[in-house]
Amino acid sequence: ATWNNTAGGDNNANISAVTVDFSQFGGGAAVAATNSSGTWTATYTIPAGALDATNRVVSVTATGPGGDSTTADDNGVTVDNQAPTVTDANISISGASGTGGTYIIGDTVTATWDNTAVGDNNGDTLAGVTVDFSAFGGGAAVAASNSSGTWTATYTLTAGAIDASNRNVSVSATDNAGNSTTTADTSNASVDNIAPTVTDANIAISGATGNGGAYKLGDTVTASWDNTAVGDNNSDTISSVTINLEFFGGDTAVAATNTTGTWSTALVIPEGVTVATANVSATVTDNAGNTTTTTDTSNVKVDTSRPAMTLTTSDTLLTVGETATIGIFVSESVDLTVDALQASAGTFSNFSGSGSNYTAVYTPAENSEGSVTVNIAADSYTDPVGNNNDASNTLFLNIDTQVPSVDITADTASLAAGETAQVTFTLSEDSTNFIVGDVQVSGGTLSGFAGSGSSYTATLTPAVASTTGVTVDVAANTFTDAAGNNNVAATQLSLSVDTVVPTITVASSVGALKAGETAALTFTLSESSNDFVVGDVTVANGSLSN
Repeated sequence: ATWNNTAGGDNNANISAVTVDFSQFGGGAAVAATNSSGTWTATYTIPAGALDATNRVVSVTATGPGGDSTTADDNGVTVDNQAPTVTDANISISGASGTGGTYIIGDTVTATWDNTAVGDNNGDTLAGVTVDFSAFGGGAAVAASNSSGTWTATYTLTAGAIDASNRNVSVSATDNAGNSTTTADTSNASVDNIAPTVTDANIAISGATGNGGAYKLGDTVTASWDNTAVGDNNSDTISSVTINLEFFGGDTAVAATNTTGTWSTALVIPEGVTVATANVSATVTDNAGNTTTTTDTSNVKVDTSRPAMTLTTSDTLLTVGETATIGIFVSESVDLTVDALQASAGTFSNFSGSGSNYTAVYTPAENSEGSVTVNIAADSYTDPVGNNNDASNTLFLNIDTQVPSVDITADTASLAAGETAQVTFTLSEDSTNFIVGDVQVSGGTLSGFAGSGSSYTATLTPAVASTTGVTVDVAANTFTDAAGNNNVAATQLSLSVDTVVPTITVASSVGALKAGETAALTFTLSESSNDFVVGDVTVANGSLSN
C-alpha cells in the first residue's frame, strides 16, 4: 500500500510516522510504512486463510504535529486467500502392466483427482488442474480434463533411463482467483522404462548341413542370444527370452533356456519349408516386463522340401519297333541323369533336358510281352541344397514285342491217290485275321479251313496222278497278333505224294494150249510193287503155279 504525501492535496509537513491497516486482507491493523522522498509504503503478503470477499480496502494513518489522521482507500478490491484443497487420499494412479505393478514402457499412467470426494470438494470454481508426471519421465504440468468433478490426465511411458521405486505424481489445482495447491500422491510406484538391449551381432543360428550353407531336410536349427557379449550384457535381470522360428517352420515365440547368460533353443526343421531368406528374432523380457525384439541378419536359405516329379509317356502300348517318349517334370531345378530312371524291362536313350524338365526315349525289350513299369525311386538324386527326392509316380506300359509265329503239322507224312491230310496250323498267339488266303500250297489244295484264336485246321488234297511232293507255307507279314505285330514265316510243311495209279500188263508165251501143255505168263507192272502176290491174279479154266 502506498501513500504519496507529495501529491497535490496532501503534501503535509513534519509527518513522523505512517501505518497501514491490512486487516481486511488478513494482515495487521498497523503495519509501519517506510518513507522514500515523501512516498510512504507498506507491504503484506497474503497467506492462506478464510477470506473470499469483495470491496476490501486498506486505511493509512499518518502521525504529524497535530496528531494522527486516518484515511481509507476507495479501491474496493476482491480478496481470496482460500487455496483449493487437494488431499493425497483423493489422488490415484493406474495403468501398470509390469511385474509386481511396475510401470513399464508402453504403459499409460492415468492420474485421477476426485474433487467431489470427502476432504476436498472445493466450493470455488477451479480454473484448471495439472499433473506432474516428471517422476515417470513425462511432463511437469500435463493438463487434466474435468468430468463431473473428477480431473484426469494421462502419460504413456516411453523408453528412457528410469529404473526406480517410490515414484509419485503431484496434482496442482488452481481456482478462479488464481490460488493453487500442489499435492503429491503417496502411491510410491515402481517405474522401469529401460528396455533390454539386444543387438543383432549377439544373435546367432547354426546347424545347416545343406550345400552352400542352406538348411535342408533333417537339419536342426539352433538359435541363441548371448547376453554376456559386448553391446548387450544387460544389468537388469532377464526373466525370459523367446525366439521366433516361423521362417524355419516353428512357432513365433519358442521359449529359450539360459546357460550362463546365453539363451538358446533348437528346432528340427519340418519337411516342406522353403524360404529364400530366413532369419530369427529374439524377444527379450526383463524382470519388470519391458521387452525388446531384435531380428538377426543371417539371411540363410531354408529348403526342406523333397523334390517331387511327375512322369508322362507318349504311348502306353508298344509293339515291335515302337518306342515311347518319357517326360520328367520336377518340382524344382535339379541336375538329373538318365540313371535315375528305372524300368522293369527295356532301355532308355536320348536323355535330354535341364532344370525341371527332361525327356528320355524308352525302348522295350525284344520278344517281350506284358506290363512294364517305369518310375524314379525315392532318394535317387538330390536338389541343389542336398534334399533327396520323393518317389515319382509309376507308369504302366503294355508291351508286346513278341512276333507271332505259326507251326504247320499234318496227320500224315505222305499221300497216295485218293488220300487227304488233316493239316493243323498252331499260332504262337491269338490272331483275328489269319485266313486260308494266308496259306500257300504247292502240289495240292486246301479245303474246309476252320478255327479261331491260335488253332486252325484244313484238309489237304494232293494233285491227281502226281508224284511231286506237296508243300504248305505261311509267309511273313500275312497276319497279326492282337497288338498288331506281323508274323514271321512258318517252317514249310512237306509231304511226299504218289497219286499215280500203277498198271499191269500180262503176256503169254503161247497163244493156245492143248491138253497137257502150259504157258509161261509174264506180269509187267508200271512201277515197282512189294505186295503183288499170286493171289492178286484171277484165273479162269486153269491154274497158276511157280
